[in-house]
Amino acid sequence: MKRISALLALPLLLNACAAEDDVVGEAFGDVVLRTTSAVPSLPGLYGLEFEQAAGTQRAYILYLPPGYDETRPEPYETIFMFHGGGQSALEFAASPGMLKLHEHAEDDDRIVVFLQGRIGSSLTTAGWWVTNPAVRDDLGYTEELLDHLETELNVDTDRVFAGGYSNGGRFVHELASELSDRFLAYAAVSAYYGNVLSGSPSGPPAGTMVPFFLSNTLTDTTVPYGGSAGFPFYTPAQDAYDNWYSDNGCTLSTKTYNITVASYDSTACVSGTYRNILQFVSVDDVTTSAHHAWPTFGNSGYEATNGMVGFWDAQ
Repeated sequence: MKRISALLALPLLLNACAAEDDVVGEAFGDVVLRTTSAVPSLPGLYGLEFEQAAGTQRAYILYLPPGYDETRPEPYETIFMFHGGGQSALEFAASPGMLKLHEHAEDDDRIVVFLQGRIGSSLTTAGWWVTNPAVRDDLGYTEELLDHLETELNVDTDRVFAGGYSNGGRFVHELASELSDRFLAYAAVSAYYGNVLSGSPSGPPAGTMVPFFLSNTLTDTTVPYGGSAGFPFYTPAQDAYDNWYSDNGCTLSTKTYNITVASYDSTACVSGTYRNILQFVSVDDVTTSAHHAWPTFGNSGYEATNGMVGFWDAQ
C-alpha cells in the first residue's frame, strides 16, 4: 500500500508544476519557459520533467532505492521501462508486474526509470512509442535522458537494462537495434517484433551481441501469438526470437523446457561474459480481458518480472 500511495501522489506533484507554468504564461504571454527538473539525490519515487536538446518537453518517473548513495563506490544497476500503447507511465508503474519490479529494485539496490511516451509534462495521459523520428524523436528522448541520468546519478553505465510491455516492448526492439551500445540486455513482454505501422527493426550492427528476454501469451487476442492477417498485421511472436537468434549469430540448437503454466525456449549461445543470451517464454494463458497483459502469478501463474530480472542478472 505504501508504494501505491506514493505512486498515486505523483499527479499532485506534477499539478503543482503545471500551476507554476500557468503563472509564467500570464506573465510572459505566449512565451513558454521549459526546464529540466533537478535530479534528486535522496531515496524515493519522483515525477520529473526533462527537456530534450530540441526543446521538446517530456516526463518520467524516477525511483531511487532505500539507502541510495551517490558517492557509493559500487554504482547502481539501472532499469529503463516503457509502458504499453494507450497507457501512461504512472498507470504502468502502478501495475502488478511493475510493483513486483519495485520489490526487486528495493531489495537489490536498483534505480528504475519509467519513461512517458508522449510530448508534454504529464505522467497520467495515455501515450505511445514512436519509432519514426520524423513523427517524434522517442529514440532521442531515451538516449538524452540516459545521458542526463548517467551524469546526475551514480549509475553503473555497464549495467543498464531496457524492458517494455506491448507497444513499449516493440520500442525496446528498436532500442536494441539502434542503441545496442547503451544497454546491456533487453526484455519485451506481450509485445510484437513488427507491424504495418512500425515495420520491423533493421537489426544492430553486424557482430553485436544483444541478450534478449521475450515473453508472449498463447491466447493473446490483442497481439496474437501467431501474428495477424488483418490490420495492423502483427508479426508472429516467434519472429522476435528467430530474428534475435540470427542477429546474435547463434547456431546451437534451441532447448525447450516445459513448466505447468509456460514453456521456455533458450539457447546455449554465449559470447564473452554473456550467458544464455536469448530466452523466449510462452505463457499458456492469462485471465485478464482479451488475454493481453503482463503475466503475473495472479493472472497466469507465471511472473514475467521475475523471469526478466533473473535473465538480466545472468548477464
